[in-house]
Amino acid sequence: MKSKFLSQRHPLAGLLVLACLLFLPLLLAAAQPSWWSDWGVLNGNQPNDYVAVNQGQVKNITTAAILEIDSSLAQFGGAGDNLLQLQAALSGTSATTNDYAPANLGQLKNLTAPIYDRLMAVGYQLAPLKSGSLYPWVGGTPNDYAMANIGQVKNLFSFDLTLSSDGSGLPDWWRHLYDVPPGVSGTSIAPGCGGLTYLDSYNRGLNPNDYYNGQTPTVWISGGDGQTGNPGTFVSAPLVVSVVDSNNQPLINAPVTFTVTDGGGALQKSSGAPASNSVNVLTDSTGNAKAYFQLPNITGTTCNITASAGIGVNSVQVTFTEFTDDGNGTFNDPFDASDMVATVNPDGSADITWTNNTDPNDTTPIPVQYQDRNGNWQTIDTVPAGTTSYHIPAQQ
Repeated sequence: MKSKFLSQRHPLAGLLVLACLLFLPLLLAAAQPSWWSDWGVLNGNQPNDYVAVNQGQVKNITTAAILEIDSSLAQFGGAGDNLLQLQAALSGTSATTNDYAPANLGQLKNLTAPIYDRLMAVGYQLAPLKSGSLYPWVGGTPNDYAMANIGQVKNLFSFDLTLSSDGSGLPDWWRHLYDVPPGVSGTSIAPGCGGLTYLDSYNRGLNPNDYYNGQTPTVWISGGDGQTGNPGTFVSAPLVVSVVDSNNQPLINAPVTFTVTDGGGALQKSSGAPASNSVNVLTDSTGNAKAYFQLPNITGTTCNITASAGIGVNSVQVTFTEFTDDGNGTFNDPFDASDMVATVNPDGSADITWTNNTDPNDTTPIPVQYQDRNGNWQTIDTVPAGTTSYHIPAQQ
């Protein structure tokens, strides 16, 4: 929850209802972003934009701006070390600190330059300049020793990281950065993030058009290659690839596409997911992506499955090769329980335990079944995914 203490730190902080930079007349009057109220910058009094601003007021709104950036850009790395160190420095006082001393334009620019450095680093573009490489004061002819007024501070701190004019939940600056077409809903599927929506992409700090941002990832097979199974069954282990960046660091939530390219068969994300010729999967917290492969119902078949990551010329892929035998072998299914043990208790009840081999992200319920005297399987109960034991009461 955002703090409300800021208006109390400096005696005149409540005056900071901040509009137009005199030394850059082309800028429009600043609108009031919601974070001014969220972080306690305002006190509700009617402002005079031409009144001189003091150093305490500038320090107060600078601190609020850093907290806002750290909160609103959390998925993009927050405020960053430079701004957090600046915040800590502004919070300190000494015998030479005079918060009532007037602030000049040079001091104001020095304080706000690192703020705009951080905004531009994530692609926030300055309106109405529509440029990701200019400070708001570039192009003016100011006197850095001139006293700054409240309107000038107001204009410098009028950035808004959360404004979503179309109500989609996607901030305007982010839509503009990635050229998200007007009218596209935040719940629409983003084209470059493996099935995530635009909102998912924004909330995870991803480029909706290309998770890899034009970089070429490194991909290798880390499990599941070269397996053999009965026709029509799943190979016993999932197909797993590892994805890392240029620094050999695991990429999390990176989209990987598994596709059957030869021999037939089908892929699934988990035991409850639909089977398909191609599936999009996101890497986990260790940079691994997995898919489950069902062999075709034909004996003696060689199947190739590619896993690809990246877009266009930066796309890379690896290929799995799986085989069907003559149907007489015995193989484990990756979705079957293993290490199953049944214990009959003295009272006639029974306890069953097993190892759950399914994907940890699988939410498909598990049926508990028994085989009757006629050899037919009957369902006793259905338990939640991840369950590894079941108690069968004694029959009365």
